[in-house]
Amino acid sequence: MTTDPTPGAGTATLTRHAPVLPVDPTGLDAARHATFARLDVVDAAPAPRRTARPALRWGLAAASAAALTVAGLTLPSPGDPAAFAGWRAVPSPVDAQTLAADGAACADLGGPLPGTPDAAAAHPVLSERRGPYAFTVVSSDGWLRYCLVAPTFAFANVHSPDGSTSSGVSGSPATQGESWEVVDTGGFADPAPGTLTLATAGTFTSDGEQWSTALGRVAPDVTSVQVSLSDGTTVDATAAEGVFAAWWPGTAQPREVVGVATDGSRARAALDVDWSVVGPPAGS
Repeated sequence: MTTDPTPGAGTATLTRHAPVLPVDPTGLDAARHATFARLDVVDAAPAPRRTARPALRWGLAAASAAALTVAGLTLPSPGDPAAFAGWRAVPSPVDAQTLAADGAACADLGGPLPGTPDAAAAHPVLSERRGPYAFTVVSSDGWLRYCLVAPTFAFANVHSPDGSTSSGVSGSPATQGESWEVVDTGGFADPAPGTLTLATAGTFTSDGEQWSTALGRVAPDVTSVQVSLSDGTTVDATAAEGVFAAWWPGTAQPREVVGVATDGSRARAALDVDWSVVGPPAGS
C-alpha cells in the first residue's frame, strides 16, 4: 500500500541567519581532528568557527498547509573551491565501533550549543561513508544532530523534537556563501507503520562548494529509502533506528523520498514547497 503523509496545519516562514564569532573553537578543533584521524586525513585548517541561528523572519510566498521553516544561513568556506571528489550515490555502512566513534565526534562538534541537550547524553543513530566523507546522525532527548565531516571542513546542524529550533556549526577558514534549509515541523514525529516523513532538506555552502541533504523519520517496517532529486538522479539514504538521511553535492532538491516496507509496499513523502522561491530573498 502506498502512503502519502499529509502535513498538518501551519504556516510557512523564512529565517535568515548570520554567523557569529567563534565559540569554544578548542572543542570543535579536537572533534574535527579526532574524526579526520579516523578517516586518515591530515587537517591543516585553522580552528573552526561557530554560527548560531537566531534570526530575522519573513513570509514564504509558496506557503502550504504544512508548518515549514526555511532558514537562510551564511556559512564559512575557503576561497579555493574543493570538489566533492570520490562522493558516491550509494553509501557504505560502518561497523559498530566506527558508529560509536563517529557519534561521539558529531555530538562534540562545536562544543555545547545553547538550548540543546548535553552532548554526553547523545546516542549514535547512523553513520555512513561516501568516499572520504563521513555523515553521522546522533540523538539526544529527542533532538537530532547531523554532521558532515570532509577532508577540509566539518559541519553540524541540530533540530529540536518538534522541528521548531535549530542551530548550526561549521568549520573554517571562511569566505561567505548562502545556505538555507526547509523544515516540516511535523516531520520529526514518529510515523505510522509503513510510512515515512521528509522532515528537513537544505543546501549548504562549505569549503566553497555547495551540498544538499535530506533527513526524515521512517517506521520500523520501512527498510530502505531512496531520494529522487530535481535533476532526475537518485541517492540512496541510510536508515536506522527510525531515522533516514542522505546528502549529495550540488543544489538539486529532493522532489520525493520513497521507502520500501517489509511487505513490499512503498511509502512516499515530499515537502509541499515551490522550490523556485525557496532561499533568501534578493537584497535581504
